[in-house]
Amino acid sequence: MKHLLIAACLVAPLVVSAEPLDNAEVRLPYAELLRLLEARQAAPSPTPPAMLPALAAARLKVSPAGDRVAIDASFRVTRFSDGMSLVPLIGGPVGLERSEPAELTLVVQGGQICHAASHFGNAAFSARFIADASDVPLVLPSCPSLILEAEGATFTVGVDDREYRLLPGQPLPLPASGANVTLRSLTTEEVEESEKPPLPSSWTWQHQVLVRDAEGELDHLVLARASATGGSGISAELLLPADARDLKAEGDDLAHFRVTRDAEGNNRLLLEWKSRDMLERELVISYRRPLRPLDASWQLAAPRGPEEASARARFLIAANPRRAFEGNGLAGPFDPAALPAKLREALGGTTYLTLESAATTAELGARELPLVATADAVILEATWSLRQESDGSLLAEGLLKIDHRQPLRVAFDSPKGYSLLSCAVAGQDTRPVDRGEGRIEIPLPPPGKETTQVQLSFTASGEALDAVSGTLALELPRTPLFIRTLTWRVDLPTAYRAEIHGNLTRENLLNTDPPSAIRLRKNLCRDETPAVSVFYQRADLSARP
Repeated sequence: MKHLLIAACLVAPLVVSAEPLDNAEVRLPYAELLRLLEARQAAPSPTPPAMLPALAAARLKVSPAGDRVAIDASFRVTRFSDGMSLVPLIGGPVGLERSEPAELTLVVQGGQICHAASHFGNAAFSARFIADASDVPLVLPSCPSLILEAEGATFTVGVDDREYRLLPGQPLPLPASGANVTLRSLTTEEVEESEKPPLPSSWTWQHQVLVRDAEGELDHLVLARASATGGSGISAELLLPADARDLKAEGDDLAHFRVTRDAEGNNRLLLEWKSRDMLERELVISYRRPLRPLDASWQLAAPRGPEEASARARFLIAANPRRAFEGNGLAGPFDPAALPAKLREALGGTTYLTLESAATTAELGARELPLVATADAVILEATWSLRQESDGSLLAEGLLKIDHRQPLRVAFDSPKGYSLLSCAVAGQDTRPVDRGEGRIEIPLPPPGKETTQVQLSFTASGEALDAVSGTLALELPRTPLFIRTLTWRVDLPTAYRAEIHGNLTRENLLNTDPPSAIRLRKNLCRDETPAVSVFYQRADLSARP
């Protein structure tokens, strides 16, 4: 029984409990235990994934066969299991002439000639293929050792987007990932012509130069077209300003480019192409030049040839709403729809101006336009109350709700005779800065999710009110901030009634207001002093007939 319990513990799932299990027991019927043991023994072990057969090595020797091309190939194929499988060898317009051994099984699938076999291990064999053309496109599968070799002639070999010259006996390793290859055998005349030293060409250039202001630099994108009247057309030289950097060049048939410096510090862009005798060339050249912030004009410069008059340029200036451009011959703006695709993509739908130049330099006035100032803060609501006593003393209290985008100081001009009693910003007591002559500045904190509330209290003493009637001039502090809505309640002594005149509108009293109160409103004001003249009279006198 003890052995059965131990076996049950081994096959049962592990259960983690918060309670100690040192004294726990597991009891199972014998039939159930036997079933679990048999199921465990019968569980199949995981099968490793099958490895596919692969081409381990290939060497292709190409040679001319009349007006056709022969390919003598040797292959080594590895299979990791028995069972019929296909291994791609070569694809393209080729046919099989012979194979060794003769009983080798080759089939065509998916446009490629494949080796078919069913036995485990390595298999080495050779085959001769014939292409019925002088230009042969081939598709070669992935292979760790993929070698191409020429015999009896010189071939040009295009591998994906690059081209090589393959001399007799010269091996050319191809990418292990496989490649699309184009073979072409050169005639004797072509070989002799290619071995002649290249003749220099004299080029004339026409440039379209897109200039864009980009983060303190001038980005240049040049569509260059070159024409030559003689020579081999295989190399050219362009000069660019000394401050040009990040020079790049690209174009069809361009083998490579390099940048050097001449004795005067100018950048020399040296270009070399793959093919000879092409006397019309197109290039895309890009570079950047620093934009000096204090310069009132841009000194535009396009690439130029060694001879001063060998190049002309049209400058295209991307429109910028923050700048005003000026220059002799400046025209536009124009829609970029008619431009070549490269320039159109670089503009991204932005309009452009043109500046023609008989040479490769031009001066362009580029004046930065000032921005229209907007309000840093707005008082959404200003609520004031003023209590006037018969002896001439008064108390003015205000609550201002301010919407602002950044920390700043708000200025208030206090009416003559007013003294600040208290000031609080966002519920915190604050001491404003005294600028003199009744002007104070209140600091506002960084803005939050809600408006900032400012509470102000002022006191003043003036002449006592007349016992019968009189005139009273009342004012509120003035601020340069824009105020959407200002409301003001004036409380006179209860014995008085009043009429007002000023830059505020009188409103009806609320049911809870005493008859001596005055309610005023002013909407949409900026840098204006709210002020009224109050004509007061004792209520009992005004009621008499």
